[in-house]
Amino acid sequence: MFGNYYLIFLAAISLPISIWYLFVLIKKIRIIEDTPTSKIKSAAQGYVELKGSVSETSDGFKLISPLTENPCVWYQYKIEQSQGSYLSPNWQTIEKGTSAQKFIISDDSGSCIIDPRDAEIITDHSRLWHGSTLYPMTKTANSQFKPNNSFLINASLRSHQQTRYRYSEKFIYAHDVIHVFGYFHTEGGGRNIPSISKITSQVLKEWRENPDKLKEKFDENKDGKIDMWEWDKVRKAAINNAEQKRKKLFNTPIIHILSKDKLNKHPFIISTHSQKELLSKLRFYSFISVTVILCSCLYLWKYLIY
Repeated sequence: MFGNYYLIFLAAISLPISIWYLFVLIKKIRIIEDTPTSKIKSAAQGYVELKGSVSETSDGFKLISPLTENPCVWYQYKIEQSQGSYLSPNWQTIEKGTSAQKFIISDDSGSCIIDPRDAEIITDHSRLWHGSTLYPMTKTANSQFKPNNSFLINASLRSHQQTRYRYSEKFIYAHDVIHVFGYFHTEGGGRNIPSISKITSQVLKEWRENPDKLKEKFDENKDGKIDMWEWDKVRKAAINNAEQKRKKLFNTPIIHILSKDKLNKHPFIISTHSQKELLSKLRFYSFISVTVILCSCLYLWKYLIY
């Protein structure tokens, strides 16, 4: 009897979750199908799909994964501990993390910085293994990781005590060809430069925040304050300073950036799969969701009838 109630509860919970998930998948599929692949140089400002080869992190920093010390441009890791028996481990997450380092992709038209924060990452590169220690590699005194060979033992020969920790990592590597769906915008090259008056106001605000330096530079009669005629010189100096700053902004290089849509209207996806493979995966997940919905409905209908 208890088992029947458990199945009824499970069906009642699964039904709305599966319906919600199905609608999310359908929305993603439609957006991916309706979004053509753009070249980086000619991509429109807004939501786009780009395809490019990963070259490096945007600042040249060499990213290393924390568990296996794999060089990569993005990683996600998780450490879980078994809280149950050998047959029913009941894995509990005790530590996890995702890198936020930006990286660059390139096609035959140009390069674009990818900001992976809050992205849904779908990658071919992942691994899952077990061990007997909290970390598969032990930390030394200088917080570096030192390899531990415990995870190299054949899993079939381990006891429950030996496999009570589970580790997983996912990666994106340099030279991977990826598809990215997200918000594309361009900075530099004279775009979105504030007016002279706006920059002047900002300069004056910064100068007022340091009154001692302001008096030292513009208090010509040394009476401890900035008089009206001295303020005229302050404003002229601020305008001159603003003009110089604006000229520098005009000469900044053009930078393309792709990140999450600020209004969160569209999915932000980074995938090592081709568009066709990605759509196949999403359609398969949709089929699973439909199957769960039908099974839940049939079970609940049977329970209500009988």
